[in-house]
Amino acid sequence: MFQYNPLKEYAKLLGKDKISQPQSIFENLQGQPPQLAKKRYRANHSSAFDLLDSMEHMDNLIKSDDRGEVYCLSPYALPLIPSSPAEKLLKIMKEIYGVLQEIYNNQFNQPVSNTEIMERISHSKNDVLEALSRTAERERSCPNKNKQIILGAQIERVCPKNSGAFPDSC
Repeated sequence: MFQYNPLKEYAKLLGKDKISQPQSIFENLQGQPPQLAKKRYRANHSSAFDLLDSMEHMDNLIKSDDRGEVYCLSPYALPLIPSSPAEKLLKIMKEIYGVLQEIYNNQFNQPVSNTEIMERISHSKNDVLEALSRTAERERSCPNKNKQIILGAQIERVCPKNSGAFPDSC
C-alpha cells in the first residue's frame, strides 16, 4: 500500500544538494539564538553560492539577520534534516505550541515568559530556549535576541542575572 509522505516528496523536489546544506548549517549553528557567521560559511562553501541564495530567497530554508551577517535555519528546514537533534527540537516545538494554545485563551494580549513555558514542558531549559528561538518567525529574518512572536503571543526572554544560561542573549 502506497503511503504519501509530503516531506519526502518535498525533499525529492528540492534535491540532494538543497537538503545537505541545511543539514550542514544546522550542525554548525552556535549560540542563542542559534546562528552561523554568514560570510565565513559562504567562504567555506564558495561553490554553493547560487544554492545558498536560492535556499534563502526562494525556498525559505535558511534566513539572514537584518544586517546580513549571520545565517539561521528556518523552522521549515528542520523536518528535512535526518538527525536526532532536529527531531528532538521538532518535538519540543510541538509541545511549545500546545502550551501556547492553552495559555493564549487567557493571555492573548499579554507577554508570556519563557519561565512560564518552561514550567509546563519537561525538557531542559537550554533545549526549550533553543526550540523557542527556532520557532520564532519574524518576517524573513533571524529571530532577534529580545522578543519572539509565536501564535500571536509575544514571548519575552527571561534571563535571570547570574543564571549562566545563554549570557550572549541576556
